[in-house]
Amino acid sequence: MAKSDTGARRLTAAGELLYGDRWQRRLAQQMGISVALLSMIVSGDRPTTDDVQRKLAAALKREAGRLRSSADKLDRLRAEIDAELG
Repeated sequence: MAKSDTGARRLTAAGELLYGDRWQRRLAQQMGISVALLSMIVSGDRPTTDDVQRKLAAALKREAGRLRSSADKLDRLRAEIDAELG
């Protein structure tokens, strides 16, 4: 990854946070770009374009919403358990 490419660092950080060590395929799918393009950006062979940044932001927004929804459901289940246990 090119040290000066903040976009590549963001892609890597987001991908690892969301999907773990094998993140590139899943993040590329969420963003609607090819794994090859994502890999070239992360390795520093291609710059991170504004379009890629927009696609990352949109993917992060969708994933954050999905995670919030899942967290709300988990909280409701936990509350049911707490209520049953007294």
